[in-house]
Amino acid sequence: MMFYVSGVIDASPEAVFAWRMLITAACYATALIGRSNRRALRGLVAALTATWWSPLVLVATSALVGVQMWLFAWAPAHGYGLDASLGYLLLPIALVVIGRVGFRERVSKLQWVAVGIAAVAVGMNLSLTGAASWVTFTVCIGYALYFAIRRKARLEGAAAFGAEVALLAPVSIWFLFTTDSAWVPFLSVSLSGGCRQA
Repeated sequence: MMFYVSGVIDASPEAVFAWRMLITAACYATALIGRSNRRALRGLVAALTATWWSPLVLVATSALVGVQMWLFAWAPAHGYGLDASLGYLLLPIALVVIGRVGFRERVSKLQWVAVGIAAVAVGMNLSLTGAASWVTFTVCIGYALYFAIRRKARLEGAAAFGAEVALLAPVSIWFLFTTDSAWVPFLSVSLSGGCRQA
């Protein structure tokens, strides 16, 4: 729904991105302060202090996820909705390849079935629309890289994602001050997306 609404509302993709990130950060902060999530926060702090480069990795993964979230709002508003959808269809294939090659994971039969379904969907999409562009590969490769880096650096989980989104808050605020859009229509869209992610 958010993907569709991002393409039809009268607001800049940057404003949609900004509100979505700020509301997601607020939702994560609310969720993570609970007693049951304090262990996840302690785990994140331990991971970030384990090596000098761990905070730099968090900044890099924050940038990667920021590009993906911005592209999610930008693509449908600029006629690249099908290209972005194709990227999401290619993503399971990329994740299986990275898991198998980069992490030596065993691929189950069910995962191969998922890859097969994704491959058929991609083939059908390409034959019908030919919609493959830089957007497609940014979604597919960017998200696969994001998950691989997070796993390698042991910065996985809700607390890590909450920290990544919090790092995007200054960019989000800057977008809000530099875009000329009425904020009420997409505030509700951003709120629904932020709450869903949290």
